Amino acid sequence: MTDGEVSILDMGPKVEFRRNDFFEMVWSEPMIKLAAKLQISDVAVKKICVKHEIPVPGLGYWAKIAAGHRLERPKLPPPSKPQLDEIRIYGSPRAESSETDPVESTSTARDGHTDRKIVVAETLENPHSVVMATFQKLKNRKPDDHGRLSCEGSGLFSVSVSLPS
Repeated sequence: MTDGEVSILDMGPKVEFRRNDFFEMVWSEPMIKLAAKLQISDVAVKKICVKHEIPVPGLGYWAKIAAGHRLERPKLPPPSKPQLDEIRIYGSPRAESSETDPVESTSTARDGHTDRKIVVAETLENPHSVVMATFQKLKNRKPDDHGRLSCEGSGLFSVSVSLPS
């Protein structure tokens, strides 16, 4: 994050917005960037907008703006219920504390930012049965001509991974 930007973690476990302020935020930058600042997903931002009756930019809106088009944005209609005027976003408990010592790896998001992290635990505890079945199947496989282990089938994930993975 750059100077002046605020993270939801800086704001505590809960952050509140007025509906009109959230509307302004949604129409000031692409949802994926707003979501990154709030440390939630762009899908979560969209769901908040739907729940609070906030119109959102359509597909291609930001590309058209970047190409120099002048597009009108809609006015914020009044909410159908007064309680829709307040928006509360609660921080993730995982973001506040971690029971394991995670290994962090930077992932480049589809918008080219590297400020998001994928947190991977050192050990996997209580894995799902499909994960265990896939792991056992891969353990007994021999690498193909490209050095990959592959498996698929009922009750398994369809995967192809390199030996180091």
